[in-house]
Amino acid sequence: MFRSTRRTARSYDVSDLSSPLVLNFLNSSDTIEKRANFFAAHGMLDRPEDGLRDDEWTSEALGILDNAVRIGPLAEHPERIETLNDLLRTSLTIHLGFDYLGPDQAKRMVLRPHSLFDLMCAEVAMAAEVNAVLTSCENCSKLFYTGHLTGRRSTARYCSDRCRAAANRRLSGSQEGGRNG
Repeated sequence: MFRSTRRTARSYDVSDLSSPLVLNFLNSSDTIEKRANFFAAHGMLDRPEDGLRDDEWTSEALGILDNAVRIGPLAEHPERIETLNDLLRTSLTIHLGFDYLGPDQAKRMVLRPHSLFDLMCAEVAMAAEVNAVLTSCENCSKLFYTGHLTGRRSTARYCSDRCRAAANRRLSGSQEGGRNG
């Protein structure tokens, strides 16, 4: 069972896709400890009203979101629009509202997802809308987006500078071994 059952509302500014929660969730799904750490940091997924236990709903949500992020850029595959629309129609509850930023600032319109799962579905839709490409790091296999609004070039091969440096060290180590042998 997970260490946290926190279900309090949190605020996330999703103005870019450099570190979307949906990919953090999918990347944390390989061990129970990583998943528990994700839930401790971000709260639990709200269960649908069908009586599923947290662990059952988490497994189902992982499958739904994994399939959704693999829909990919809609510009290259317009036939996938209906698949994404089905996900959004059946899985997503978002409310429209306004934030008051203070007397000297304008108000802004905001979308308020009902749950953490709804927020992650909205991130998938945002990635599809801007044609972000799902990529797997060549060093650690972590999923990340490339392209517009991601902070990464469309040709990025590594999820971080740390992975790029590790891959370069490994490559230069294997080249050194070949020269000395």
